[in-house]
Amino acid sequence: MKEQIEQNLAVQNFESDQERLDFFRKEIRRTIKKAWRAEQERSQKLLKEAGGLQKLSREQLFEYRLELDKRREEAIENALQELRGEASQNPKLKLHLTEANAMIDAIRIMYLSQGLVKYKEYQLMERAPQMTQEQIREQEVLREDLTENRALIQWYILQLEQEPKHLELFMDSLRRLAGEEGFKSQWGTLERGLLQELGIYKILRRKFKSVISATPKEDAHYGIDFWVETRSGKKVILQSKSSGLFGKGGVFSEGQIRELKLRLEREPGATRRYEEPWEGNVFIPGLVRIEKIEKDAEAAKRYAKEKGIENPIFFLIISNPGNFEYPSGEPKRPIDKKLENQLDNLEQL
Repeated sequence: MKEQIEQNLAVQNFESDQERLDFFRKEIRRTIKKAWRAEQERSQKLLKEAGGLQKLSREQLFEYRLELDKRREEAIENALQELRGEASQNPKLKLHLTEANAMIDAIRIMYLSQGLVKYKEYQLMERAPQMTQEQIREQEVLREDLTENRALIQWYILQLEQEPKHLELFMDSLRRLAGEEGFKSQWGTLERGLLQELGIYKILRRKFKSVISATPKEDAHYGIDFWVETRSGKKVILQSKSSGLFGKGGVFSEGQIRELKLRLEREPGATRRYEEPWEGNVFIPGLVRIEKIEKDAEAAKRYAKEKGIENPIFFLIISNPGNFEYPSGEPKRPIDKKLENQLDNLEQL
């Protein structure tokens, strides 16, 4: 006889997509709140046993708060993974498991992204704090993990292309969930990035005979977003970004990236200097952002050669997130003529 698995998810028959999405959203929020409260009670008990806050020095209080934030994040992460496992064991959720996982991944990105550090940019900045090799390895693991979460959300959006109403309800539910958890602004940034990448992917599919999205490892470690094959069979590495540094956008070669860097270096006030964070945000100078792209191109081409690709080519695609429709990422019509012409030229290499 099979062991009976205790189910905490009070799943009923859903009358609509909205009802199901509301159920997932509320369960995720309940899970986070429960984990948060349990860790808070545990920390208060330990603090009381240690004599209370008044017994801590200023430095000890700072360390205590850092450690508390870390334990809260770990507690939430563990709770979300337990919820994921519980949902996978529930036969009533079998047909909707991908949707549940995508919603869990979305809020997981919001919480765990707080631990991301732009260490590659810091390595190019003057007087910036530097990380140990162990800390860098931890950052790489975290970045790859969260990139995989992003990929699942994008994949699910593509699966709903033929169900526009369902897709809109799904994306609206992610917006609401993130906002309720205090991540309205952060989700807005992530959402624009997700839809922009999807939009570029859809444009590329119409232009090239082969378009392959990078793996989470390739994206996280080498700055690769897409691999495309030109008419003559050449393999091209593409990185997709939105950046005001490149004006209205387009397709840029390594030579053009280098020219922009030289222009920026000649500008009055050009700097690579690190400034102390303001409201938790570190300003990354334009010169550093350009140099980071150059480093990405070098790493991506080395990686391509290790894969056996001879003479790999790197191009940067810059596009405005406003050029893509919510919630599908479909490119708005008409597509920018400059971008279309540049991609046509690239396809003929």
